[in-house]
Amino acid sequence: MAAGVELASGLAAERDGDLARAESPVARSVVRCRRSGAPVEIANALLRLARVHRVQGLDVVAGDEVEEATMLVKSCLDPGPRMQRLTARARSRVAVGRADRPSVRGGLSERELGVLRLLASDLTQREIGREPHMSLNTVKPHTRSVFRKLGVSGQERAVARARELELI
Repeated sequence: MAAGVELASGLAAERDGDLARAESPVARSVVRCRRSGAPVEIANALLRLARVHRVQGLDVVAGDEVEEATMLVKSCLDPGPRMQRLTARARSRVAVGRADRPSVRGGLSERELGVLRLLASDLTQREIGREPHMSLNTVKPHTRSVFRKLGVSGQERAVARARELELI
């Protein structure tokens, strides 16, 4: 129930045009839904968070969230037609956003490269989230995306791989 309250709070802030205020409660909703383990609810919250990130110009992060939501919906025996339509619509919107923004070196976006450079420092993710124009809710998806694109599973390995590829 708390996940639904968080999600509703974020959606109300988004409706009012306050994306900065919308991101946190929607992200908290995703975390709470993950604890419940209900794939359709997780996918729904991820799609809402992706919408906020897409409007903020974080197309890569939104794409990752839509991709995860799609996998969750596909894992369900019967997610229902509404969830299938929502994921299909979200995938098409993200594909348009990705076509508009070419990626840079190594398949990483400019924002992901920035996060990768900060990961190479002594800063924690929480400290990186305090950087201007960043939040912890933005750093975490970028970090996951960097790990996935570099084919690694940890911060030290990501930094080492990035140095091998001369990305940093």
